[in-house]
Amino acid sequence: MALLYGKLINGRRTMPLLYGKQFNGKSAMALLYGKLFNGKSIMALLYGKQFNGKPNMALLYGKLFNEKSVMALLYGKLFNGKSTMALLYGKLFNGKSIMALLYGKQFNGKPNMALLYGKLFNEKSVMALLYGKQLNGKSTMALLYGKQFNGKPTMALLYGKQFNGKPTMAVLWKIYHAFTVWEADQWKIYHKLTILKIITKLMKSPEV
Repeated sequence: MALLYGKLINGRRTMPLLYGKQFNGKSAMALLYGKLFNGKSIMALLYGKQFNGKPNMALLYGKLFNEKSVMALLYGKLFNGKSTMALLYGKLFNGKSIMALLYGKQFNGKPNMALLYGKLFNEKSVMALLYGKQLNGKSTMALLYGKQFNGKPTMALLYGKQFNGKPTMAVLWKIYHAFTVWEADQWKIYHKLTILKIITKLMKSPEV
């Protein structure tokens, strides 16, 4: 177990805590805190077996890549098609706040769930929930909410087998009460999860 504290690498105070056997796929825990790589404060917590597809947990916090605050939480088996959970929060790619939650088996056509919230592609708020087997013509469920393509609030739920000419079911609503208070500054994770659970129960149906 090694605990190092002082001014490191860039003349700024940092405190790294390293524990375990490193760089050989065995368990390790690393805590890094200070102003790193760009003169801005960042805190990273890495725990588990790293770089070999075994479970790990990484928490990164600071002002990253665009001088805007970002918090990323990665947990699970990564980069090998096994289940992962990633939470990204901050102002990303266009200077507007966005929150993305990815959960499931990714990039291999197995079920996944992705939740994206923020002001996207047209400077209007959008919330998208994608669930199912993606990009291979198997059943998917997508929930999109925001002001879409016409400046008016819409919510779209798509369920079925997509992009392969098989039956699909699409429902479009205009929502003025339940969702109008969903602003980025007021957004709460428990509100999202509660509403999404209700929607899931209401819209649950056998695969088309």
